Amino acid sequence: MYRLVSVIICCYRRFQFIYEAIDSVLSQSYGAIELLISDDGSDNFPEKKIRNYIEKHKGENIKNVIINHETQNQGTVRHLNHARRLVHGDYIGLLAADDAYYDAYALERFVAGFENLPPNEECYVEIAQTAMCDYTLKRIDGYALFQNVREAVEQGGKELFELVAYCACLPTTSFFYKKEFFEKYGDFDEDFHLIEDYPMHCRIAREGWKIHYENFVAAKHRSGGVSHGNVGGLSKSAYWYDQDILKVREKCIQPYFGELSMETLADVKDRSWEEVKRMKQQIFTGVHDKEMEREYRREYRWSIFKDKLREKSGRYYSLAYELFLLACFVFFAAPCMDAAAVSSKALSFLPALIGTMYRMGWIFLVCSGIFWLGGFLGRMVQKIEDFPWDIERY
Repeated sequence: MYRLVSVIICCYRRFQFIYEAIDSVLSQSYGAIELLISDDGSDNFPEKKIRNYIEKHKGENIKNVIINHETQNQGTVRHLNHARRLVHGDYIGLLAADDAYYDAYALERFVAGFENLPPNEECYVEIAQTAMCDYTLKRIDGYALFQNVREAVEQGGKELFELVAYCACLPTTSFFYKKEFFEKYGDFDEDFHLIEDYPMHCRIAREGWKIHYENFVAAKHRSGGVSHGNVGGLSKSAYWYDQDILKVREKCIQPYFGELSMETLADVKDRSWEEVKRMKQQIFTGVHDKEMEREYRREYRWSIFKDKLREKSGRYYSLAYELFLLACFVFFAAPCMDAAAVSSKALSFLPALIGTMYRMGWIFLVCSGIFWLGGFLGRMVQKIEDFPWDIERY
């Protein structure tokens, strides 16, 4: 007898990847799944299309489908709290609309991990590995958890809070919960706007909640979201994300400095987001002038350029491929047309057209190379900087 697993897919505006996320749930081998698609007030939410897609592709193991569309935008944290109250499963998985489960056995392994625990062990949270992928989810750049974070999860105690206070080192994409977790923990902290996971990680690590580690790759996380800084240097999402990060420090870490070792404390205290916070706040609240905005763009021009390059790398590769195919078609079609012109006087106008085609073919080929270079550079930046944690420290 299967216990019901609820998977919540939250989305807002960007729907180009949601069907990959849905497919990764519909393909699961586990026998009893409830699927909730919840949109945070998008004005272009394709509810009917998504509902029809699920109905067409779901199997007998999909026991219930819920489509929720908020009437107005709530922000990630409030939206997720509302969505969680709509599901009925004994277990709950949270999946971003641009991520996906790694294979068909993720939910089955999660449930088995909980069910194989000793009966008297109080554990309501489970975590596995996350594959950190490029923008297309096709290439894997690495895996999280890192070895020392995994050891801290398995051992429990003060060490995990040390690591979480230093950085957001627990990959939320591969978290899995018993429903009792939220009964005991409560809601995600609505003092935050976009970040629901990091404050929770700080609290459960500091309070010593047992986290069970199950040794498999559960999910694929797509580079390019707000947590990677890839939504644009001046976007409002990036602004709210920065505000939440500052608030995590002020509310979830700073009051507990006394629980940190001297080394970690020195590292955490040394960080300063204040200048970025000040400038962004002035820009988004309208208390700025053009000179201040130009100053911001000058000071952070390299970071903004890198963010854009990383964000667009997948699109650049796609354009390079399309232009290359177009150039190949032109170089194939032009000789055929040339041969036709030689054999028929009625086609005497073709030589001039063929010359233009050759020129266009070379333009397509050069542009293809430029876009390929842009995509290559973007992915190199991803590889160097896109991992959200300082690997060398560990």
